[in-house]
Amino acid sequence: MTTSSAKKIYNQPMGGNEMPRFAGPGTMFRLPSQTTAAGLDIAILGVPLDIGTSLRPGTRFGPRGIRAESVMTRPYGMYTKAAPFDSFQVADVGDVALNTFNLTESISIIENHYHQLLQHNVKPVTLGGDHTIALPILRAIAAKHGPVAVVHVDAHTDTNDHMFGEPVAHGTIFRRAIEENLINPHKMVQIGQRTTGYSADDFEWVRQQGVRLVNAEECWYQSLTPLMAEVRETIGTETPVYLSFDIDGIDPAFAPGTGLGHGGSAMFQAEVQARYVTECVTGMLNSGDRSMEVKREAQQDFVDRLDAEHAQMIWMHPGLRTYYRNAKGRVFSLLPWRVVDYWHMARHVTRDDYRYKQSSGEQ
Repeated sequence: MTTSSAKKIYNQPMGGNEMPRFAGPGTMFRLPSQTTAAGLDIAILGVPLDIGTSLRPGTRFGPRGIRAESVMTRPYGMYTKAAPFDSFQVADVGDVALNTFNLTESISIIENHYHQLLQHNVKPVTLGGDHTIALPILRAIAAKHGPVAVVHVDAHTDTNDHMFGEPVAHGTIFRRAIEENLINPHKMVQIGQRTTGYSADDFEWVRQQGVRLVNAEECWYQSLTPLMAEVRETIGTETPVYLSFDIDGIDPAFAPGTGLGHGGSAMFQAEVQARYVTECVTGMLNSGDRSMEVKREAQQDFVDRLDAEHAQMIWMHPGLRTYYRNAKGRVFSLLPWRVVDYWHMARHVTRDDYRYKQSSGEQ
C-alpha cells in the first residue's frame, strides 16, 4: 500500500521579479488561464457588454481594463494576513463571446455560457460590462442554486419596469430578477443609492418587495461595520449570495468610466471629513494638546445652520412625505448643503470652536 502526502499546488499571481509587471500574461492578477472551469474553485471571466446602457457606452473595454490594473496584486494581505491563492484554485477563463450588435442574443449567450461554467463546482467572478449582464448570470445561478441572496452596491436600484419600452436593459435587471424568482428579496440588500428619480416613490417598489435599501446618505459619518453585521444576520449561512458592485457606487471623480455617473457618493464626504480630522490631529500634535472637544455654542451654531438650510428645502413642506422626517416631525439630514459648500465649510478647522486639554490636564 502506498500513500501520498503531496501538497496541492495552487495557481499564484506571477511575481514582479519573475516577469516585469508591464509584461507577461494579460490575465486577471497575471494568473494562469484555462479554457474551462475544470478543477477550479474560482473562475474569473469577462463579459464585455455595453449595448444595454442608456447613456455612455465603453464598458466593453472594462474586463481588459480591470485585468490591466490588476498587475500590482500580490498574493498576501499584509494587514489581514489573507492568502486566498493558498486556499482556492483560481484561474482566468477568458471572455464571453457576445454578439455586440444584438442585446437579446447576447443575453442568451451569457446565460448559456454560465450554464456551462456552473456545471463545474466553481464560483464565478465576473468583470463587466454594463449591469445588464447581471440578469442572465442570475438566471444561470438560480437554475443551479434556486433563489439567491443579493448584496448590491450601486447609485441606482436598477428596478425600472421598462426603458424606452424595453423590459431588459441595465436599469431593469433586478426587477426582472425578482419577478422571475431568481432572488429572495427578503435577503437582498441594496447599498449606496443616491440618484435622482422620476417620482418620489421610485424606490418604493423594492421596499415593497422586502428589499433592505440603504441610501448613500445613511452611510455617511459612521462605520459600516454594524450594517455588515445586519447583512450577515439577514442572509444567514445557508443561502448562496450574489455580490454585484456597480462602478457608479464609487464617486465618478474617482471612477469616471461608468455609463451613468452620479456625484455625491460616500467617497466625497469621507475624503472631506478625513482631511478635516487630519488637520485636527496635526493641530494637536503641533500644539502639544492631548484632546479637543467641540464647544456647546459651536455645536448649537451648527444645528442652527443645519435647520436654516433645511428650511429652504422642499422637505419642509408640510404635505411632503419623506424618510428625512423623524417620528417627532423634525426634518433631519446630515448634509443638506451643496457638496461645494460643504467642502468650503470643512476646508479649515476653526480652533476657537474647540476646547483643548494638554497632557497636564490644563485647558
